[in-house]
Formats: sequence, structure tokens, C-alpha cells
Amino acid sequence: MQPWTSTYAPKNLADFSQKEVVEKLQLFLSTFAKQKKKAVLVYGASGTGKTSLIHILAQQQNWEVVEVNASDVRNAEGINSKLLCAAQQRSLFSSGKILLVDEVDGIAGQNDRGGVTALAAVMKSTSFPMILTANDPFDQKFSPIRKLAMLVEFPLSSPAEISSLLISIANAENLVFDEHAIRSLARRCGGDLRAAVTDLQILSHRTITSSALELLGDRDKSEEMTHALGRILKQSDPKIALSAFEHVTEDLDDAFLWLEESIPKEYKNSADLARAFDVLSRADVFRGRILRRQHWRFLAYENDLLTAGVACAKDAPYRTSVEYERSERILKLWIAKQKYALRLSFASKVAEVCHCSTRRAVQDVLPFLRSIARKYSVASSLELDDEQAEWLKVS
Repeated sequence: MQPWTSTYAPKNLADFSQKEVVEKLQLFLSTFAKQKKKAVLVYGASGTGKTSLIHILAQQQNWEVVEVNASDVRNAEGINSKLLCAAQQRSLFSSGKILLVDEVDGIAGQNDRGGVTALAAVMKSTSFPMILTANDPFDQKFSPIRKLAMLVEFPLSSPAEISSLLISIANAENLVFDEHAIRSLARRCGGDLRAAVTDLQILSHRTITSSALELLGDRDKSEEMTHALGRILKQSDPKIALSAFEHVTEDLDDAFLWLEESIPKEYKNSADLARAFDVLSRADVFRGRILRRQHWRFLAYENDLLTAGVACAKDAPYRTSVEYERSERILKLWIAKQKYALRLSFASKVAEVCHCSTRRAVQDVLPFLRSIARKYSVASSLELDDEQAEWLKVS
């Protein structure tokens, strides 16, 4: 039996709800000769149709697609052998060609060293349009690629759009189904259209009801934090945002730091920014109640505020491309702690000699000792090691 993901794969551009992405790619291909950047990096969650869209665009232009998967061709030698010649030679049977590099973020690890540099070199020298796809291209090691490519985000399909497609497939296959169960199936896939169609085919041998969905079990699918943030900060639909952190391996405490760092980058309107941080502070109130009282039922309210609350804080979604990053606050605190660790160790020795607390030694004694140490040696009387004695002189 042929997989339904192939049978009901998109056949034309009208099958895609991401109209803005389609228009950007069409404009890039039609004006390639005038473009400063010769590549487009299309990024978004897996199973949403990025690769299918590129093939359909090529068919409309009667162009050849030279496709390589970066998960298979990952080092410099493999990329050069597959892409370098194709980037310079004209197509024999078509009016043009598209160089498609799929799953760019598959390049990783020690054995793939040089792969990103080789890919960037091809992007600079190509005579034909290059389109790269990725799930999460914002790792630091991909910065050479991001600088040379135009970034286009491929948004998730909404649960309503997915359920509409599933119902049309179910009708075409003459399945007996409950529409409420189909809508539940559309929501549980987390925007992964391919997974939703696969689940529908798995259940096709029986009547599709809510109880039948239990046969599928919980989908074991982890999700990058950057994708989860996109479902919150790029959307205004609370239904999409509510499940953003369901498949993220990090906990809600980390989500606080990610949102705190990313909201000012995304929300440029001051009113949107104020509402978002007000919601974030309310979520922190419930977090505090959980920690103090161990009332874990408040976790649902915390999640609702962090997801749907932040998503609905803006008047309208922003269309600019934003690179989400983890907050550096924890790192800065750690650096500061390391910086003052030597001071505390020194102060503890001073406290023993002066018969006072370490805090009192830091505040009252150290300022005088610094002045004295510049003219006289106090290392032996305080039993300081070389590092502590040097610190006292230069601090």
C-alpha cells in the first residue's frame, strides 16, 4: 500500500496555506539574476511541506531540481563532489535548475568539519538559485550560511487547516469518522502535517473516534525550543500556542528565560511589549506559589500564561525574521560568581585573623588592606598563597 503522504502530497501551489512563503520564493526565483544573495534558507518544523513546495515551484518553471540531503552529504568533500559542478554547469534537459540542499542542520559533529565552510563557498559561486531547508538553522556554527542566504520562515499549518485536509482525505478514502476525533488528531500532531496523515492511515481500518485515537499512544516527538517560541511569538491563535511546550525537553523555568530574552526582539510595539511582560510576571506569580506552597495544580495556569497569554499580548503577528536565543543571565551570574570567588576565599582568611564575619571583612577590612599591600607585605601574616597575594595588590 502506498503511503498517503505520497498519494495526497501537495500537487500545486494552491495546496499550501503559507501564501507569503510561496510569494517570496517565486519572487526570488524570477529575479535571481538581480539578487545579491544567491540562496534562500527556508526553515521551520519538520513535516510541514518545505521540500514539496520547492519541487512544485521547479515544476512550474520547468526547471530541474538537483537535490542533496545534508544529513547524508555532510563533509566538505561530499558537498563539493555533489554541488560544486552542479552550481556551475547548465542543465541539459531543462530551462534551468534549482540546487536544493535539504536538512542543512544535519551537518554537525567532528566528522562533518568543513561542511558548513564548503557549503558557504558554493553559495558564493553558484550560477543557479540555491534553496536550503532546515528545522533550526540558528546554531552559531551555521552563521556563515545565514549571512549568505535570505531567511524565510515556513510557519506551521493551523489545526483547522490540518483537520480540513484530514477530512478531505477521509472522504476520498470512504472512511467512517467522527469530526471531533479528526480535529483532535489535527491538534495532537503539533503542526506536523506528515505525521497527521500517517496517523490517519494507521486508523483507516476502523471507525475513527476519540477512543480510537488512544491506539496511537503519545507521539514521542521532541521539539526545539526555537520552534516552540515561534508557535507563541509568531502566532496570535491561543489554540496553537497552548501546546507549544508539550514536546520541548526543557522545563518551564528555562522557558521563562527564553521568553524574557526573545520577547523584546519580536515585539516592537511598546504596548505589545508591556502586555507580554505583564503576562510573564503573572506567570511568575504562579511559579512562586508552586515553589512555596507545592500547589502543582497551578502549573496549568503558568503554562497558559506563558503560551497563550504571551501570544495574545500582541495586536497582530510580526513578520520579521528573529533569531531566538537563550538568556545569558545565568551565564553572567556564573561569571560574576567565579570572579568574586577569590575575593571571598581571601576574605574568609582575613575574617579568621580579625575575628569578624566574612561579610564584615569584605566591607570594612579589605579596602584598608589593599592600600597597605601596595607598600608592605601582608601575605605571610595572613598566610596567603601567591594568587591571593597578587589579587590583593592589583584589585
